[in-house]
Amino acid sequence: PGPGERVMGMVVTTQPSPFSEVSVDPGSGNVLEDDGTYTLNSTLGELALVAVCGIFNDLTSEFTPLYMGVRRGLFIVEGETYNIDIDCNIQLDTEITVKAVNPPLLNLSNQLYLHFGSEGYFGGFPTQRGTTEELTNGPYPSLTGELAGLDYYVLGTSETASEFPFSRVMLENVTAIDDVVVLHEFAPIPEFTTASFTTRYIEWELPTDAEPDFYYVFIDDGAFPRPLVYWEIWLPGDYRSINLPEYPEDASVSIFPPGDYRLIIYSVDAISFDYDRFDYNDLSLANWRSYAVNGQFVTNP
Repeated sequence: PGPGERVMGMVVTTQPSPFSEVSVDPGSGNVLEDDGTYTLNSTLGELALVAVCGIFNDLTSEFTPLYMGVRRGLFIVEGETYNIDIDCNIQLDTEITVKAVNPPLLNLSNQLYLHFGSEGYFGGFPTQRGTTEELTNGPYPSLTGELAGLDYYVLGTSETASEFPFSRVMLENVTAIDDVVVLHEFAPIPEFTTASFTTRYIEWELPTDAEPDFYYVFIDDGAFPRPLVYWEIWLPGDYRSINLPEYPEDASVSIFPPGDYRLIIYSVDAISFDYDRFDYNDLSLANWRSYAVNGQFVTNP
């Protein structure tokens, strides 16, 4: 290390999926300088340990990853303590280029996850960001040696600076990282044209003739972090409108009390889908190829 630099390493567990982060706080003992002892609070069950080692610059507060290490085949049992050594002997020397196909919005990003099979995913790599369809960065490990037989999962996002709208695409089983990784086409973003509690009518349009497999539309109160969902519906991809349920004026309760709500719509392109055989497995992100989300606030007078 040079002036103002020091060797640093961090140890984490794999996560269940790219959309499910580790639910246990690892504690402060999982970051260490030079060679030494680490401590880590872990989730239970089958997982892998991943160490990322590199140089930390005290002047810029930037960490440059250079190597990683893994310990696989672990099964963690509640109440047990384990002594597990990890060698940071896998060089991070590979750049990966990812290409977006017809991104609907200007700002693009790609997050890559190393997939350890049933042991989970590791996503502690720098996020690719830019405004061009092809983005390249690193460093990543090559899929050789201890990592032979693994693959990458790529989550691509096309977004604006605000919460909505955005579109995402997921690509799994990526192994040909020496070539340009070409994503699936982004799902089209629905745009509301009418949304009224007074008329009980919601209508939207798409910027393309391509139709999603289905829509998921819901209304919630927008509360953070757990909004209350008042109404939701799943619709075939050829729909462009829906009527809200009506209640008699003398009803003792209304599904929508007066106030402000969020109206959210998802357009989803699924890996395998048949609307006539729709079930809750179709709601899992693991069964989606891409999806787009848009939303706006609506007021019930």
